[in-house]
Amino acid sequence: MTDKMRGEFEAWAALHWLHCAHKPVKMLDGEYLYNELQSSWESWIASRESVELALPDADDAFEYHHGGTTYFDGAEYRDACVKAIEAAGLKVKP
Repeated sequence: MTDKMRGEFEAWAALHWLHCAHKPVKMLDGEYLYNELQSSWESWIASRESVELALPDADDAFEYHHGGTTYFDGAEYRDACVKAIEAAGLKVKP
């Protein structure tokens, strides 16, 4: 779990939980005061830990040779990666 992930969760919680209008309340042990919110946090973590993507192999993808030099087409490789990520149901920033 990263600070970024917790920040994203807390921003979501502030918008979706009436009793978290500003910042969700945590106890000294780091768990959230409200059981429902703690359960949501645990689900949030689990949902992200279960994401695993298979990207094209950079050594093989879009390789071409010219004059003894190997080149990779970065734009095509990025497009292939975007397709793999979106196929997993995730969004990619433009």
